[in-house]
Amino acid sequence: MSDVISSAVIGYLILNRSGQKNRTFMIYMVGSDLESKSKQGTYSISDIVGENIDLDNNNVVLITGGASKWHNFVEADEIGIYELTYNGFKKKKSLPLESMGSSDTLETFLKYSYDNYPSKKYDMIFWNHGFGSIGLEHDEISDDFISIVELNEVFAASPFKDNKLELVIFNNCLAGNVHFASVMKNYAEYMVASEEVMYVGAVIDRLNFLSDVDKNDNGYDIGLAYINKSDESINKLNRLGKNLDSTLSIIDLSKVDELEENINNYFGSIDLDNNYRLISIARRKTHTYGKEDNNAYDTVDLYELTESLKLFSDKDITESLQDSLKETVKYNSAYNEYSNGLAIYFPYYGNTEYITSHLYAF
Repeated sequence: MSDVISSAVIGYLILNRSGQKNRTFMIYMVGSDLESKSKQGTYSISDIVGENIDLDNNNVVLITGGASKWHNFVEADEIGIYELTYNGFKKKKSLPLESMGSSDTLETFLKYSYDNYPSKKYDMIFWNHGFGSIGLEHDEISDDFISIVELNEVFAASPFKDNKLELVIFNNCLAGNVHFASVMKNYAEYMVASEEVMYVGAVIDRLNFLSDVDKNDNGYDIGLAYINKSDESINKLNRLGKNLDSTLSIIDLSKVDELEENINNYFGSIDLDNNYRLISIARRKTHTYGKEDNNAYDTVDLYELTESLKLFSDKDITESLQDSLKETVKYNSAYNEYSNGLAIYFPYYGNTEYITSHLYAF
C-alpha cells in the first residue's frame, strides 16, 4: 500500500512540476545609472502591462536593484522580487540590499523563480549595461558586475543546467558575441543579443513584446517578437531623422559547438607570425563595436573579419566557417552592411588592463 501511495505522490509531484502555466519569463533588471539618471528601468517596466499579457499561460517574474534611485514603485534600499498580475507588478519578496552585480544574487533569483513558478518552459531576460565579452549587469551602488566567468558558474549550479532555458535575451549592449554564446549554449536553446551598443529612450518599448507571446510560440518565435518590437521603435525614430543603428540577432545555440570547431580550425590555419603587420592593418579597417563610447571592448563581426582576412586563410576553411556562421545565426536584423549576427573579441584598441580582463575570462 505504501508503495502505491509513494508512486502516486511522485507522479503528482512530477506532473505538478510542469505546472498549469506554459512558460516563466525571468527578468533580471539592474537599474544602475540607466535608471537613476535616465529612468530607463522605469520606462521598461511600464512597457510590461499585465492586462495585455496572457498571464493564464505565462508567469513574469522581475527582480530589481542596483540603482541609487528609482522613479517608480521600486525601492532603492532593497532588492525586490515581483510577480506580474493583471493589475501590475506585486512584490513577492524583499531581500537585503546586496549587489546585483554579484553571482550570488543571480543564483538566488534563478533558484527562487524555478522553485516558486513551475512551468513547462523558462526564458531569461537580462537588462542593464553590457561590456563586450567581459560581462554585464553593472550595479552602480557596489560598482560590481557579473563577469562572463561568473555567468557560467551560476548557470552551471542552477536548475537550468539540466533543464535548459528555451530563450535568453540580453537586453544589454555588446552581448551578441561568440563568447556569450559559448557559455549559454549549455543552458539555453536560443539567444537574442546585439553586437553593437543598444539605443535606449522613453519611446523604446522592447519589453512590450511580452504582449505578443502566444502559447504555441517557441523560443525562436519569441525572440523574433522581441526584435520586431525593438525595430518598430528604432524605425519610428529613424523616420524622424535619428539615423540609429540596430544589430539584434537570433542565435541557435545548438550550432555553437560546430561553430567553435570551425573558428579554431580557421585561426589555426593562418600564419599569424609572418602576417602579423598585415593582419593588424586588416583588423584596424574592420568595424569595432562600441568604439564611439569606449575603446575597451574590441569586438568585431566574425563574418566581416573572415572577409578582411581572406588573403591569409585557406579558402575551404574560410567557407566552412562562414557556412557555420550562417547556420548559427538564424535571424539577423542589422541596419548596416557589416553586422552579420555574431561578434568576436579581437584586441586592437584596448589598453593592457582591459586586455588582461578579457584574457582572464578566456
